[in-house]
Amino acid sequence: MAGRDRRSDADGTLILQLRPTHEQEGLASTEESSESSIRSLKESEAQTTEVTLEAIWLKLAETKARFVSAGEEREAASKALIEMESHSRRGVDAEDRQKSERDAELEIELSVLAEQLQAATAKLEASSTEAGDVMSVLRSEKSAIMV
Repeated sequence: MAGRDRRSDADGTLILQLRPTHEQEGLASTEESSESSIRSLKESEAQTTEVTLEAIWLKLAETKARFVSAGEEREAASKALIEMESHSRRGVDAEDRQKSERDAELEIELSVLAEQLQAATAKLEASSTEAGDVMSVLRSEKSAIMV
């Protein structure tokens, strides 16, 4: 039980003041210690939460940076691929034009050679006919001489 102190007020009224016992003082000390521990835990939890949030924000920023970088790389690769395809198409188109031009040149050459062959064949046939005529004349003359 608590100890009692008796005092009188200025007008003589008796004032009783209770003093805490050792047990009550121990409980008060334990309660203060518990409250201090709770405050300390809450502060520690707040600091841990803050550190965790900072780590999460940092990781999020790093992830965003990697995402942006990957997007830029993908865009650059896409542009390079489009440029390669365009260059390839231009090369194929140029090859096709060259082949078409060469085909046209060869057709002209073939046409010229065909005309030359036709002219040579006509000349040969004319020469052959003329040679046949000359042979006929010679045979006639030979026959006339032999007779």
